[in-house]
Amino acid sequence: MTILRERHDMTADFVLLWSGPESAFFCIFFSGWIRRGDIAYWIFNYMPHWEAASKEAQTLLRTFGSQYITQLFSLNQNRRLKLSGDEKYFPLPESLAALPFFFQIARWHRINHLFTSGGERLLAPRMSQRTSILTICKEPGSVDAFERNRHHLACFEYIVVESRRHQEIMQQIGVEERRIKLIYPPAAKFDYKPAQTPFKILFASSPPARNQFLSRGIFLILRTAQRLPHVQFILVWRNRHHEALRALISDAGVDNVSVINGYVEDMGALYDSAHATVLAGHDYTSFKPAPHSALESLGRGKPLLVTPTSSIADIVAQRRCGIVFEPTVDSFADAVCNLMDRYGELQENCHPAMEACFSKETFIQKYRLLYEELLEGSEVRVSEPAPARVTGR
Repeated sequence: MTILRERHDMTADFVLLWSGPESAFFCIFFSGWIRRGDIAYWIFNYMPHWEAASKEAQTLLRTFGSQYITQLFSLNQNRRLKLSGDEKYFPLPESLAALPFFFQIARWHRINHLFTSGGERLLAPRMSQRTSILTICKEPGSVDAFERNRHHLACFEYIVVESRRHQEIMQQIGVEERRIKLIYPPAAKFDYKPAQTPFKILFASSPPARNQFLSRGIFLILRTAQRLPHVQFILVWRNRHHEALRALISDAGVDNVSVINGYVEDMGALYDSAHATVLAGHDYTSFKPAPHSALESLGRGKPLLVTPTSSIADIVAQRRCGIVFEPTVDSFADAVCNLMDRYGELQENCHPAMEACFSKETFIQKYRLLYEELLEGSEVRVSEPAPARVTGR
């Protein structure tokens, strides 16, 4: 048996016990660290300093925290445990035994807002039974996951999608049209700063797994770099499989591909230093809906190079803020040359495209309307402590 003790600002004092997965016994004794409230945000692996969906959840938490009683609960694979403040972390896999406890927390909130994929099957089935919103902010492993989850998806009060593809999928599997809301993630607008020569293309969507190099276009970028030695490719990486990437670059024999590995304090400066950002995915599931690297690029006035499977390819084409290309070396190389020839024209359309589709004001207002509707008719609660003990088996 493992016993952990922690105290935060004299408001949290608990003992966490479990006897292993065999009995799945999880018992939490606590006082004062959990509140009944209006909105509970649920997410996996909350990392707002660099993870896109986390930034969206944090924006809503901070925006509506002054109006409603809000808390965020994250199940984290980095095994972090934190119960103080409004952002609470529970370690995986240990906290899986506490699912009954989490569902009790859900009952203590008037709205449960879940950020995950449409194929998630740990929290979504139970959360869908309460007044709840699901924001589909990630891609499942395959489109079949939506079908497996369709009965649960149909039970959410609202499903927020971040791409027209997911909007269409929800309609096809029978979710009521009135329950489906298209809300794009927000991006901030900054003054455009011209990049210096040579022409530089930024890639800032590092794959989380080694077997995703191909689907996220790493091989395509390296082969195109061989074709276009006068163009500089900058890859922003998140530590994982960094040595494997270095080996691929060495094997490709290119000196116009550079890597920035680890957390970048000022990503804005990187976008400013580049001429464009690329999303060279092969599959619909290669990237999350509305990838934040693309949105942040538009916010800095930098055009996009995207493949047709990207969820924002239709926006790029319609708003003329970049070029859509097939995931082949010939097509990518042609797109880069085309972008260089038409750069002034396409660059001028970036900020208008961002303001039309990805403004923070629109993002907040659309969620505000959903919250107000679901909370209508009931008073905002005064914060009150939860019962002193919850036991889950």
